[in-house]
Amino acid sequence: MRLTGYAVDGSLIDHEAAIVRQMFERFAVGDSLRSIAAWLTEMGVPTRHGSPRWHPSTVRGALMNPRYAGRAVYQGKENGKLGGWEAIVDDELYVAVQARLNDPRRKTNRYGHDRKHLGSGLYECGVCGRRIYAWSGNRYRCREGCLTRAQAGIDDFVLRVVRERLGRPDLANLITPEASDELRRVGDDVNRLRSRLSQIGDDYDAGHIDGRRYAVASEKVHAELSSAEAAQARLAVGSAAASTLFAPNPIAAFDAAPLMIRRNVIDALCTVKLYPTARGRKTFDPTSVRITPKSWHVHNALPFAAGALGAVPLGRRWQ
Repeated sequence: MRLTGYAVDGSLIDHEAAIVRQMFERFAVGDSLRSIAAWLTEMGVPTRHGSPRWHPSTVRGALMNPRYAGRAVYQGKENGKLGGWEAIVDDELYVAVQARLNDPRRKTNRYGHDRKHLGSGLYECGVCGRRIYAWSGNRYRCREGCLTRAQAGIDDFVLRVVRERLGRPDLANLITPEASDELRRVGDDVNRLRSRLSQIGDDYDAGHIDGRRYAVASEKVHAELSSAEAAQARLAVGSAAASTLFAPNPIAAFDAAPLMIRRNVIDALCTVKLYPTARGRKTFDPTSVRITPKSWHVHNALPFAAGALGAVPLGRRWQ
């Protein structure tokens, strides 16, 4: 039975491959298995068994399939080799997804639930520095009691600032060469260790080493590989917004993206801090929101204040 995204001969089915890639991207940035299943069902995408309805377990099974990352499987397990087909997802994204699937915090009630508000758990309180959370449907609140703010004006302001940044021609400079070099170095380590693991298996099959030496050698390489893959995942998660940032039209891609990816783009670009406003004020005050570029992502970016340090004209905030 063919995998979604691939024809029987192993070639890509482009429109299906795009959907599979979105599944991985959405989960990597925080969407739940349940919300992805609902999205696929609503889109009318059939499962590999032909069912029109997706379940969280079906989505999980697809996300755990190493074949989507071009990894070969023998008797249900990865054998350390690459397959002869084109991967649908980058190895870094696959590893990041596995790390999240295996995170024990997803089994608790406080981690992995769908977000319904743009800034909940993302924006920060400018007074105490803690995360801001949604409260009473349409407000943001600091749990320390520093402030309570209406969501609509804040979210609209943040989205306008982010859209303006996405329209700038220097957007491609957001990922620093240092970060790219580190990710490449770790990726080389992962590939080297996988090749070593494959070679150990070949040596055992050929009778060059016995079972004891095979077990000792493979256990050591597996440990090093797990460590390298964990480092690769940490670096890859920071660039999960790349599909939007480097789209032909980043603004259109951002507007069309699901909530969790939009949150991830905002988090990749900047830090948003909220400050209290005068009691009884009815209109939105832009000087109460401070948006600061993340200098470890942005070349030659100076922190700017869209808020507590004074309002800055929209077109000049990202200098």
